[in-house]
Amino acid sequence: MRMTHWIAIGLAIWALALPAWAKPINVLYMPPGTSGYWHDTTIPMPAVAEQLGINLTIMPIKTKDFDYEQSIIEQVTGPNKPDWLIWSQRRLATEQILDVLEQQQIKSIDITSGLFEQVKARIGYPQQRYQQWMAEVVSDEYSGGRSLVNDLIQLKTDQFKADQQQVLRLVGLAGSKRVAATLLKTSAMRSTAEQEKLVELLQVVFINNWGRVDSQRKVQQLFSRYQSIDLFWAANTAIALGAVDQIHAMNFEPDDKPLIASFGWNQDVFQAITNEDIAFSLGGNQFIGAWSLVVLYDMANGYELADIAENNIVQIPFFKATKQNIDDIMPFFQQAAWKQVDIKQFSRKHNPDIQQYNFDFSQLINQSQSSTN
Repeated sequence: MRMTHWIAIGLAIWALALPAWAKPINVLYMPPGTSGYWHDTTIPMPAVAEQLGINLTIMPIKTKDFDYEQSIIEQVTGPNKPDWLIWSQRRLATEQILDVLEQQQIKSIDITSGLFEQVKARIGYPQQRYQQWMAEVVSDEYSGGRSLVNDLIQLKTDQFKADQQQVLRLVGLAGSKRVAATLLKTSAMRSTAEQEKLVELLQVVFINNWGRVDSQRKVQQLFSRYQSIDLFWAANTAIALGAVDQIHAMNFEPDDKPLIASFGWNQDVFQAITNEDIAFSLGGNQFIGAWSLVVLYDMANGYELADIAENNIVQIPFFKATKQNIDDIMPFFQQAAWKQVDIKQFSRKHNPDIQQYNFDFSQLINQSQSSTN
């Protein structure tokens, strides 16, 4: 095989209620990474697959873009082809993968970042040009970008109650321009900030490697360029933590310290929120694998996604992690919590009256709190 550093986790899972005559759905999930965000996408999937009677194999690929695509092609053309593939478009050769899936008659759902407009113009939407490309399940990046800046502005405005005319100076710390999600989030942030009379968007900086060290260096340069900065909108955890590092180095007085808010959840960001170095962070999108299994399960059971989702695209909302709710979020980074979730409540097969998928992480939080009370 050409793929390297892959970990195959075979999960032969059948729900107890599965009729003896029913053929289980064989699903292969190939995340393009083995740690961090991509590892987190796998956490809920075994428990969800078990509830839905799905035979799931998880095969993370820790390689470069080209190798990821080649690994997908090898798996879907090999002797043990899945019925369905869950994958993530990786900016290169999307059409090549879709062509092979079409030839092999393997249905697929791609998740997370979505496609650039110029790519959409060539390949269309799911089930438009490619009939085996069944759906996209993606984070609602535009709404997330807007919510992050709105909540950040409101939080700082509340601190300035004595001076409601204080102009807030905002900087956007974005990620790589090669990622469609970056452009969607940044566009939302720009348009929202421009509508606020008392907000001055000083600059948007793109940090192409998404790194903490580069972020700190950029923030240091920004403070040399501008007299003051009140708000930092950060595209991921490492970028936000780089801003925290620079602000610590500058020894701000508590009342003068800029506010930082970010996208992404991990232990370091949760600790920074607890320490009040980061105001809040939007996340929950790392559990998108669970929601993609629900969509897949419903479609495999005859429920057409086009009936409830425009262009066969399901968007997942972000959820805000704050100092007050981190303890409620943390259990979901362990598989045990997902075994307690009634995932069938989100399925159209089990709830035919559902008119729109509501894959809101807050529902899981509320359900968890109810079960412990």
